[in-house]
Amino acid sequence: MDLQSSEFRLTPAQRMFYLHDILGQIIDHLTDRTSLHALTLTHSTCYFLAARHLWAKLDSLRPLIALLPTDKLPSSLHIFSRLQLTGAEDDTLSRWRLYSPFVSSVSLDFCLLGKRAPLRHFWQYHTVASERLDQLNRDVMHSLEPFATPEGIILPNLREVVMKSYTPTGCEAAKILSPCLDRLCITLPGKGSEGIEESSEQSVFTLPPHFPHLRSLVIDGSEGTLPGRKAVIQALQDLPLTSFKIKCNLARSADLLLALSTLPLQELEIDDTSQRWPTLFVNDERWGDMYDSPLADFLGAEQVTELHKQHKLKFPHLTELTVASTLPFCCAMIRALGANLTRLKVQTILPRSEDLQTLTEAISSHALKLHHLSLILRDADSLTSACWPAIYTLSKLDMHTFQLECRYGHVSDAFQVSEERLALLVSGWNGVREVKVGTVRRDGWGLYPLQSVSLEF
Repeated sequence: MDLQSSEFRLTPAQRMFYLHDILGQIIDHLTDRTSLHALTLTHSTCYFLAARHLWAKLDSLRPLIALLPTDKLPSSLHIFSRLQLTGAEDDTLSRWRLYSPFVSSVSLDFCLLGKRAPLRHFWQYHTVASERLDQLNRDVMHSLEPFATPEGIILPNLREVVMKSYTPTGCEAAKILSPCLDRLCITLPGKGSEGIEESSEQSVFTLPPHFPHLRSLVIDGSEGTLPGRKAVIQALQDLPLTSFKIKCNLARSADLLLALSTLPLQELEIDDTSQRWPTLFVNDERWGDMYDSPLADFLGAEQVTELHKQHKLKFPHLTELTVASTLPFCCAMIRALGANLTRLKVQTILPRSEDLQTLTEAISSHALKLHHLSLILRDADSLTSACWPAIYTLSKLDMHTFQLECRYGHVSDAFQVSEERLALLVSGWNGVREVKVGTVRRDGWGLYPLQSVSLEF
C-alpha cells in the first residue's frame, strides 16, 4: 500500500498500523493481558503481534486443549473444548496450527489443566494423589501426542517449562512437549505438602539430562526433602548450564556450591530468603539453625572463605552474580567470586551504618571489572545520608549503571537525596551512564515507592 497516494489518505493514527516494526516495539512493552486482548480486536496487524504475547506463556495446558475439536478429544475433555462442532480436518485444526507455535513457556501443576479446572472433574478426590486426576492428566497428554512432529515435538517453539508439581504424568508431559528446552524451573514443595512423596521429588530432578539443549535451571520454593537435596546435586553433574538460580534454603549448601563450581556458569543467583528474612542481628553461622530442616552441610561465610583459600571455588566463566542473604555471607561470596564479575546484585540487611562500608569495600576491592551494580538494602533504618562516603568508595570502579534501593517497614525520611546532590556524588565516576537511588516502604502486601531519583548521562 502506498501511504502517500491520494487513494489511501490515512490519518497519522491509521498509518501506525502499517509501520510493523514500530508497532511491534510498542506491543513488546505491554504486559497487561487485558490490553493485549483488546488489541487483537482492533486491527489485523495488531491481532498477530498481540496474540504472540498472549500465547507466549501459559499457566496450564488448558488453552491448548481448547483449540482442539471434540472429535479429537476423549469425553472427559469435551467440556474444555471451544469447538463443540466438528468439521473438515483443515478447518477444525486451523486454530491449533495458528496458535501453538506461539507458545514458548508452559507451567505444569498437579492438574495439567490448571487449578481452575472444574472441581466436578475431580469429584471428592481433589488431591494430588487422586486416581481420577491422574486419568484426566493422561487424557490430556494422549490428546496432544497425535500433533507431535516426526521428531516427537508437540510445541515446536517451547523453550521453558515450570514444574509446580511432581506427578508422574507431569514429569512425562515435560519430556513429551518438547525436547528442545533451554530453561527448566522447578518449585520445591513446602514441608508437609499434600501428596508430595520423596520418590516423586527425586524423579523431577531426573528431567534435566533429558534436555540436551538445557542452559538455564531455576530452583524455587521451600527446602524440599533430604533425598531431594541430594538429587539436585546429582542432577547437576555434566550439565552444560550457563545460568543457575536457586531461591530457597537449599542455596546455602556447601555440596551444592562445589557442584556448581564445575559447571560453565556465566550467571549465578543464590537467595536463601524465600521463606523468611534473617533478623537484623542474627549471626550468619546460626542462620541455618532457623531452617525447618537444617542443612547438614550449611554454608556459612567462614566456609566460603575457606573454600576460596583452597581454590575450590573456581567459576572461571562467571560474570553475573545475584546474592540475597546475610551481610557476612554476601561479602564472602563477593570476595570469593568477584574477580571476573561485570554485573552484581546484592540484597541484604545492614544492622549498623558502618556495615555499608564493609559491603562497598568488598565490592570495590574484589570486583574490579564490575560495570553494573544493584544494592537492595532491607530494614535500612541504620542507613542515613551520612553513609554517602561509603558509597563514594565505588568511584574507583568503571561503573556503567548503579542502583540503590532502601526498603523500610514504615514511612521514613532518614535517607533523602536530591538530584543535585546525587549528580555531585557521581561526578567523579568515570563511564557512569545511569544512576538510580530510591526509598521504598514495604509491608505484607507489596512495595510502595517513597522517593526516587534517576540520572542519565
